Amino acid sequence: MKFNIGIILAAASFTRVFSTAVPDDAAAECGSLGVMSLEDVPEDALAGEVRKCADHPLGNNRPFGGTSLAPLDDSDDFDDSDDSGNSTDVSADASGLQARDCWYGSEYGCTDGYCWKTCGDGGRWCWTANNGGNGPWRTCASWRDCKKKFDCGKNCKSCGCSC
Repeated sequence: MKFNIGIILAAASFTRVFSTAVPDDAAAECGSLGVMSLEDVPEDALAGEVRKCADHPLGNNRPFGGTSLAPLDDSDDFDDSDDSGNSTDVSADASGLQARDCWYGSEYGCTDGYCWKTCGDGGRWCWTANNGGNGPWRTCASWRDCKKKFDCGKNCKSCGCSC
């Protein structure tokens, strides 16, 4: 019986290593985004939920044309409908790209299908990701799908809290 427990424990310790193996075609699939390095992924991260490609598809750029911003007063009782009962989405209407400039507006939002949030001070912001920041990038249809509590992405060039 003790022998079987030893085998089970040994097999369990190898599970993380084998379950995070990246297929050979990952480099071709990820292209310039690069393949996510598993060396810096913490032990408590869910191995099956580590993203394959390292960098964010939008890089450090946050285009304003497809941005949906959370209201500046994001209280639980916020009513986002006008007098007719129609929802009024708070969106940016500027066009062009923003190259990781500092952001002093809403605390979080959705840009071209991806969640971001402000972090720290001085206008710094980051793209958000699942699995403690090591998983797939958080996706969204509007700011309502994003939360300030989401983790910043980790282990890539476009990751972290900066501006």
